[in-house]
Amino acid sequence: MDALAEATDVLNADRRAAAMLWMEDSKSKLSPDLVVGVIAGPQVKWTLAPENTMKYASFMYDVGIVKAAPSSWKELFFPEVHGLPGS
Repeated sequence: MDALAEATDVLNADRRAAAMLWMEDSKSKLSPDLVVGVIAGPQVKWTLAPENTMKYASFMYDVGIVKAAPSSWKELFFPEVHGLPGS
């Protein structure tokens, strides 16, 4: 969890540097500006807290993909994130 928190902090502190690290690791041939644009998009948020999980789970239940809807987002995630403000 500490490593995930650190990675999230690094990503939020400098998106361009994070993009370059990803590009180097994945040997991506994409342009740095494109990668930065994707990870810094207006609807993109980097956080450890699960967000909008219940909306997705309810939709899956409504359309019959899952037989039972979870009563809480916490049913879907490891206990290590249960103290975060998830939804």
